[in-house]
Amino acid sequence: RPEELLERTRDQTTSDYVVMFFRFVTSGEIQRRAEFFEPFISGLTNSTVTQFCKSSVEPMGEESDHVHIIALSDALGVPIRVMYLDRSSCDTGNLSVNHHDFIPAANSSEGDAAMGLNPAEEKPYITLLYRPGHYDILYPK
Repeated sequence: RPEELLERTRDQTTSDYVVMFFRFVTSGEIQRRAEFFEPFISGLTNSTVTQFCKSSVEPMGEESDHVHIIALSDALGVPIRVMYLDRSSCDTGNLSVNHHDFIPAANSSEGDAAMGLNPAEEKPYITLLYRPGHYDILYPK
């Protein structure tokens, strides 16, 4: 039941366990596909893939960025949409909502081929709202 899931995730301990689980899933995907992720990581930090995962992916409280979302989407085989507010036109009083879709790579895991994912037609299953330092899950009405 959705109400029970919502209630359980409001418990900080349960929520932390879920976040930690997804951090390890993300770390595992990045390390499994180190050759793919290495150029992105070396552009962000001066560390190896393993060091990056130990210092920037696995610890609680570390911010996640595009590398993390790509890896999580690929690992789960689930499209993810990240919504964010664009305040670049705030001086004119306008605020726009933009999004970026992360579609799992067709060759990231064997499960993707079985699911028949077609990136051109795939729509996100999960929508997140990005706020600096934090992501919230958005639920459709």
